[in-house]
Amino acid sequence: MVANPELCPNCGSPLSSGTCLRCAEHSSRIVHRDILLLVFLSAIAVALFLFTRAIAAKERQMDAHVAAAWFREGEGQVRAGDMGRAIDSFRKATSRDRDNRAYVLALANALAAAGNNEEARQALLRLRESSPENAEVNLYLARLAAKRGDVAEAVRYYQNALFGLWTGNQVDQERRKVRVELIHFLLDHQERSRALSEVLILGAEIPEGDAAAQTETGQLFLNVGDAQHALRHFMRSIALNRNNTAALAGAGNAAFQLGDYTQASRYLEAALAQGLNSEAALQLLTVTKMILSNDPLVPHLTREERNRRVLVSFDQSMRRLQSCLDQQSGKKDSTSSGLEPLKADALATQSKLQPRNLRRDPELLRAGMELIYKIEEATNVSCGEPAGLDRALLLIGRKHKGALQ
Repeated sequence: MVANPELCPNCGSPLSSGTCLRCAEHSSRIVHRDILLLVFLSAIAVALFLFTRAIAAKERQMDAHVAAAWFREGEGQVRAGDMGRAIDSFRKATSRDRDNRAYVLALANALAAAGNNEEARQALLRLRESSPENAEVNLYLARLAAKRGDVAEAVRYYQNALFGLWTGNQVDQERRKVRVELIHFLLDHQERSRALSEVLILGAEIPEGDAAAQTETGQLFLNVGDAQHALRHFMRSIALNRNNTAALAGAGNAAFQLGDYTQASRYLEAALAQGLNSEAALQLLTVTKMILSNDPLVPHLTREERNRRVLVSFDQSMRRLQSCLDQQSGKKDSTSSGLEPLKADALATQSKLQPRNLRRDPELLRAGMELIYKIEEATNVSCGEPAGLDRALLLIGRKHKGALQ
């Protein structure tokens, strides 16, 4: 008797080795169908994604195109001086392209030019949040702080700009320009010691062979009161271009401040001979020549010339003293009380200060010079800075102050 085959409990078909071939085939068809459906749905999803991305890219492209058009419009309005419309155009540009730094900077510039400094500052601060080391953004913030007189904030942003990230081919030149701008700002706010520190850094950074940079640095050293360094940079510039009138005049000024009047005269004469049109340089040369022609202690003078210079200078100082006394006599709060005893001393000395006495008593020359210096200093305090020969005598006295005491 043949045994009945086992049947599938699901479909009732006979089992082969314990497996229902019919159910297996049916399951395979279902899996295949699901795979095809998944592939189809994935393809649709990818197509939708690509379509959406293309649409978004097209919109961004359109936004960028529109933003660029508004930006160009704003630039034209700035050139025409229409800041109100320029601000509106730049606002529209930034609303279309918020990440474009050039558009935000243009908006900030226009706002600042229209006097909307705080709004410009806020726009820049928002931009700085995404790029705190951007040199250009920090520079704009420094200028806004400088405009409203906030020294601490301006210096901080200038320093951030100097040490920030720069772009372009002339990074060193741009950084030097910012440092020069900072130096002028510090000088405008009487921060001379901080300005000197920046000029010293600038002096170490500029190229040796750049005559214009050497001249500019020399002038900045003069402005901060460092004539020694100033002269060094002016001389480097002159070595590169002997016809540089600005460097020649600057060197003459620096040498004058250092008390080297012979060198000052040489540089100033060269500058004027090269065609420099400067009333200040001409006046400085005039005083320099007065000093050289009236200083009784310059080397290689004969005794007669030395004595003559003292007598001429003494007569001039007496006229200055009397003029100052006359000027003070009409004032209620006169400061001439100290000048009266000085006049008495001068009159007493005047009777002794004769050529024959100077020949017999060399010490009288020193005493006469000392009194000349005292008169010029006292009248400088009481009646203001002297001019012409009196200024020359004051500077001669200061130069030889140690030798006269």
